[in-house]
Amino acid sequence: MANQQTIIGLDNPASSWDPLFSAYYAQHRQEILPGEADFWRSHCRPGDRVLEVGAGTGFIAQACAILPRLDITLIEPEAANVAYLKRLSTEPSTTLDIFQGIFQHFTQPKPFDLVVSSWDNLVMFTADTGKDAFFSFAARSLRPGGRFVTHLSSEKWNKQVFLKLRKPKEFVVKIDDEEFQVTFLIEEVETNFYHKTIILRSLSRNLEKNYALPTRIDSLDKTLERASTAGLVLLKRTSDYLGNDAPDPDDHVLVFQRPE
Repeated sequence: MANQQTIIGLDNPASSWDPLFSAYYAQHRQEILPGEADFWRSHCRPGDRVLEVGAGTGFIAQACAILPRLDITLIEPEAANVAYLKRLSTEPSTTLDIFQGIFQHFTQPKPFDLVVSSWDNLVMFTADTGKDAFFSFAARSLRPGGRFVTHLSSEKWNKQVFLKLRKPKEFVVKIDDEEFQVTFLIEEVETNFYHKTIILRSLSRNLEKNYALPTRIDSLDKTLERASTAGLVLLKRTSDYLGNDAPDPDDHVLVFQRPE
């Protein structure tokens, strides 16, 4: 059985992604954590221009698009995900536009009131220079007084929440009418650095492909440093989407603001 390994990283242009992985990724719908949909909606106000960076298959966008009088723009590099995003429904007075590409190639027509991003889906795949560029991009995209909302989930997310949400770690998906056995593994390499390995094995032919996703997540201090350098001010930090503020070294839901 042929066994190939592909390194997946969002620093790469979408065209470099393996087509089989792209098709699988589009089916890999992220689970909504307790209070998460309401949390994202709570930051949207009628009339807001909202930008989501790394929209994936649209779980944040769909949560917000049911609200009235929003102007939502989604940035997503993967064509397979964009196909899902195009099928999202919106409240009649809300508009939704999709930019297929990476954030470095996006030029905003005018500033946004709110920028949101699911940190573990986007920034942890990028090199340090990409992370710095991302925070600068978020700050530049906001109007004075605008908010940037994200979350930083480190060791606990990887070792507890991520695995818990995806048990059993082996399951079957259908891609273009062919069934694949999916094996999902997480290997800890060092502190805050993991390889998430996804193995796709065809059940009908001699094909197995192995995808390694290198995932390094910043500490809270490093995240705050990047945000401060970009000119963003921390307004609020909680340890989860329900608003709990108990100290937690691994999970941080963060709300920043561009100063007036």
